[in-house]
Amino acid sequence: MKKSLFALAALSAFATAAQAQSSVTLYGNADLTEAYQAGGGDKSVALTHSANTTSLWGITGSEDLGGGMKMGFDFKSELNLVNGQSGSTTTAVTPTVTAATTAGATSNVFNRGTNMFISSASMGEVKVGRMDDIEWAMSGGFSTSGSNSFGSNHAHAQIGNLNSAGLGTCAAIVAATATTGTTGLCSIAGTASAANSTYMGVSDAFMTGIQYTSPTMAGFTVKAQTGMGASSAIQGYNVGQQQSMGLFYTGMDGKLIGALAQSRRFDDQGLLGMTLTSLGLRYKVTNDITLITTATTTSVMGNSYQAPTAASSTAVYNPGVHGSDMWSVGVNYQVSPTSDVNVAYTNIQDNSTGGSANSTVIFGLTGRYNLSKRTQLYAGVGQANNSGVNFMGPIYGAASQNATVAQFPANGGSAAASNGVGTNVTGAMLGIKHSF
Repeated sequence: MKKSLFALAALSAFATAAQAQSSVTLYGNADLTEAYQAGGGDKSVALTHSANTTSLWGITGSEDLGGGMKMGFDFKSELNLVNGQSGSTTTAVTPTVTAATTAGATSNVFNRGTNMFISSASMGEVKVGRMDDIEWAMSGGFSTSGSNSFGSNHAHAQIGNLNSAGLGTCAAIVAATATTGTTGLCSIAGTASAANSTYMGVSDAFMTGIQYTSPTMAGFTVKAQTGMGASSAIQGYNVGQQQSMGLFYTGMDGKLIGALAQSRRFDDQGLLGMTLTSLGLRYKVTNDITLITTATTTSVMGNSYQAPTAASSTAVYNPGVHGSDMWSVGVNYQVSPTSDVNVAYTNIQDNSTGGSANSTVIFGLTGRYNLSKRTQLYAGVGQANNSGVNFMGPIYGAASQNATVAQFPANGGSAAASNGVGTNVTGAMLGIKHSF
């Protein structure tokens, strides 16, 4: 009897130890916003799910391998609380796209990440799979408004798309793509017109490949990532690839945090098509006041390949460099242990030849109140002042951002292409967020 009890106790202790070495966690963020915007003769009142922070859910786990080594995984999915959709509805990226391959798109449930990693305190971490682009994630970590709206997060998501006519006429490229099966470089509101035809906007906030993160030494950490080659015989390794690298620093007992990162995106011919370079700084002035600033510059290279504008014409090369510059500054004040307010100012400028008249200035005020550690109420007001052909609202996801599409499609407003371009847009939002 004693032997049986001893064996049972030993088995129980072994199971407990094994369980302690491996864990799986369900996590997520639920955020709903009622957003209002008005400008350019239109107005919109709509419920949206990522105007403040991105709604998502995920599963992550890790196993202790011993000797300071750990193996783990992370599967992450965007969540639309308005229509119940999980993940995206885009097709997988392929080097050659035809009308047949873009039709009947299925939902990529874990659209924001499907990766595995192995890490060591002394040697760093290696991650393989689908993951955040380093530059994109770095910029988001220095949000000047603490929200997707009214500050640098919104501006960073859109600067690759502003004045996108410099890359050619989107409608003509899409028509040629559908007719000839040839991929071209064009983006409409950050969404690829063909599955591998863009390196612009938020559609390339993620990449599939391998990433290395170094151990932290003297406050510095280095991250580098690259795609692992396209499964294509068109050109080779760089076709449709992304490469990104970042340098991160934490000093002054955590009061100063800085980062510098660049993302390099290659086109369908394996040529460097676009670079995004960002710098971020965060400084805690006092226990209650924090300063945040972010700057990003984008360049679309002149060697980027374009599809023919008609089925009978030949492919051409874009003859110029095109892009935008953005800088933003924000001040966060911790009013109490449960509440804070934030003021942010953002400037976006077209940096292409002859594009100096195209600019957008966004400023906003955001306030948050924490009901608990996981539940938060928030509100914000702001304005976007547009010049030239630019058109942006201050609230992320609640209005279009260029002159080629209807400005407020959600409320059935005017669809005139020029409606609102170069005018001011005011906005307000009220919402609730819960993390788990």
